[in-house]
Amino acid sequence: VRNACRMRLRVNAPVPVGDYLADLPSAEPDPAEPLERGALREWVWHAVSELSPPLRLVVMLRYFTAVTAYQDIALACGIPVGTVRSRLSEARGRLARGLLTSADAAYGGVSGVAEQRCREAEALIGSFDHGRIADIAGQLWLPTVEFRWASGKRTKGYDYPLRALDRDLSAGVRFRLLNVVGGSDAAIWETALINPSDDPTHCPPAALWVLQLSDGRAEHLRILHP
Repeated sequence: VRNACRMRLRVNAPVPVGDYLADLPSAEPDPAEPLERGALREWVWHAVSELSPPLRLVVMLRYFTAVTAYQDIALACGIPVGTVRSRLSEARGRLARGLLTSADAAYGGVSGVAEQRCREAEALIGSFDHGRIADIAGQLWLPTVEFRWASGKRTKGYDYPLRALDRDLSAGVRFRLLNVVGGSDAAIWETALINPSDDPTHCPPAALWVLQLSDGRAEHLRILHP
């Protein structure tokens, strides 16, 4: 294909227009394109949703977020790098078989779960500017939620994370949601952290939130700065 394109570029033959203008394709977007993209997305996500939770989480990180390095995935999942490699290898094989066998299936409900995870992330990040963090967190996190922080520190419950968020927000740090990947039992949020001009190193520039869910609420939450 590359060589064929080069050959075409070398040929400076005139292209007649005139009456042919009427036959040019319309500049209007093809309404079939978003439908086809949506069908492809549903097909892939259906296959991903059929994976076991450990396999699904490494796949979500590797292929649907900016966290692609094996070392970062290992930190996000709390497993050795070798386990990341083996899980990805197994997941690729299962996905290939799953995509082949599910090509004609209907995938109702998969996109609905993903959209729900996006709304939840938007609600919590949005609450940072409206003073409703505790209310939204109470809806999205279990009271016994276990946090593992980038430093390795572990905490349980709302108290410590709400205080930590309040300290950062009071210092002028702002959060911007960049990407959300979500399924029935896990969600991954990618956020940018915007520091105040008078304290540009208060926080790292980005944070990755890895949520493991139980009945739709966070049971374990790991925060990293990849």
